[in-house]
Amino acid sequence: MAKTRRMTTEFGKQVKQALIQKNLTQHDLALIVGISDSYLCDILKGLKRPQKHVNQICSILEIEEKKIAS
Repeated sequence: MAKTRRMTTEFGKQVKQALIQKNLTQHDLALIVGISDSYLCDILKGLKRPQKHVNQICSILEIEEKKIAS
């Protein structure tokens, strides 16, 4: 049985772009935030949306939260 793949959210796309600009990986970001790689992946896919971690990610990557509110 094939797994269903969930699309990355707009927030996830912005995070990935910011990671590229800052020469960081998703693993690096997960370590900085203090969460697992898989939990970060769930956040980027929109499966989880813990405001505390979203705020940290925005601060670390210098993403304006108002631009990601979707």
